[in-house]
Amino acid sequence: MSATALEDSVSEVLTDVRNAALSRSVTSPVGHQAEAWRRKLGEPMRVAVAGEIKRGKSTLVNALIGAEGGLTVADAEAEAAMATGQLETTYVLTEIVHGSRPSLRVLRKDGTAEDVSLTRLREFTARRADASLDDVERVVVTLPAPLLSRFRLIDTPGFNSVYGTDAQNALSILTGDEVRAADAVVYAIANEGLSQVSEQVARQFSTGGDDSAPLTPMKAIGVVPRANEHWFGLLRDRRRDPTVDTDPFVLARREIETTMRGPGRGLFHAIVPVNALLGEAAALATDEDFAAIAELTGVEDDLLLESFAQMPHQSRAFAARTDFPLEPDRRQRLITTFSSWGLWRAIVQSRAKPPIDELRAELDRISGVAALRDLVHNHFGARAGAIRVSGALAQITAANRRIRLHQPPGSQELAVCEDIGRRLEDVMLAHSVLFAQIDVLGKVYQGLVRFSPAQREDLLRLTGERGMGLPERLGLEPGASPAELRQAAVTAAARWATAAATLTGSARLAARDLQRSLDTLLAQIDTPERP
Repeated sequence: MSATALEDSVSEVLTDVRNAALSRSVTSPVGHQAEAWRRKLGEPMRVAVAGEIKRGKSTLVNALIGAEGGLTVADAEAEAAMATGQLETTYVLTEIVHGSRPSLRVLRKDGTAEDVSLTRLREFTARRADASLDDVERVVVTLPAPLLSRFRLIDTPGFNSVYGTDAQNALSILTGDEVRAADAVVYAIANEGLSQVSEQVARQFSTGGDDSAPLTPMKAIGVVPRANEHWFGLLRDRRRDPTVDTDPFVLARREIETTMRGPGRGLFHAIVPVNALLGEAAALATDEDFAAIAELTGVEDDLLLESFAQMPHQSRAFAARTDFPLEPDRRQRLITTFSSWGLWRAIVQSRAKPPIDELRAELDRISGVAALRDLVHNHFGARAGAIRVSGALAQITAANRRIRLHQPPGSQELAVCEDIGRRLEDVMLAHSVLFAQIDVLGKVYQGLVRFSPAQREDLLRLTGERGMGLPERLGLEPGASPAELRQAAVTAAARWATAAATLTGSARLAARDLQRSLDTLLAQIDTPERP
């Protein structure tokens, strides 16, 4: 069952629970809770973006939003609103939602709200020398980006600010309900890996011992927004050794492997390298920028790479060349907009003279932002629905149970509580395999259930943590036939039946839950969905 179908199914049950609970004043709190959860199930995913200052976090947000033509540079308000710079630009929590017209609402701590021009976004979010923003609780930005119809982005203040009060403000938000309620967390990490401060903060708001903790591999992705900056060192290394691979993402992935084995262990589902600046430019750079890039396509590669290799120590090495097309300031703007590596890739791609829309899409892919977007939506989107539903049913069941314990035998209030309890129990039983799978994954990530490394990886793959498609879950190539899928599922079921017979305690129970999941998987294979 898809995440949307699951939420729709449970939403109907919650409507019935709400109506039943609101029929009696004693049970009305359960009704209000059911209605609150029902509304939440219909909302877009909430994706919180967190990390230290100056890690490219806000640029990453721009890149995620700017895709699919949602923002255009022809829209002066949107362009001004999404401009980034060197300031600590996210000083207050910024919520970015979908709407037909760009707008900005400032919500203050005293409960008042003010609608202002979107061009004033930085005025209400960037740090200022005075204390004029201290009364701002958050700002809500509405943009017509199609992506926001699926995601609601929460851009949190960067932590580790040089300003002590800012740091405390950021930490209080990160450890508060806003991030805890997120369906996914995107955590910006430096090229060098998790700093000591980043790791401490990550550990601080990964505590809680359950799936509602803000930062768990069930819903957390690490992102390296400036992976492209490895390029400069690689270019210089290439001068000494022609065999050096100058792809910065290759080096970034090696650094990521070290982080995942060390300080990032148990925190993230994955860490993804991206060039956030290139992703932003792919969406928001002007057509004139791309026309300027086309003028550089005739420059020899050796000359281009020689000038890029001198950066960042000589920041205007590329712009200062007198033998390149375009005015120096125009070339420098391209560097600022695309990044050096991003500009290099844009020049190379432009030599084939593709239509600008195709070039934008290809640069979005090259930047790594497209893959990140797909990871958040396809993997965490599917998992988020189940986690939301599981949390909703657990909380409403607990609230109903507390009220039921105090009702006298034979009373109408007790009858209502029992009716609600049956409805909730029925839906939990109907999806018990899915909820058991979530429970097992949570325990594995928390270290409460231990398997051998091979068994752990097998479990994560079979439960969709390495990809939600049937071939991915069963370790097969895309396009595998139903017969191949079935054989792989039967083999996996036999493998875990053997494991369940030899394991003990919680590991044995987890293995049995996985067997039930594999039975469901077999049913999916034997009864394919109709087109």
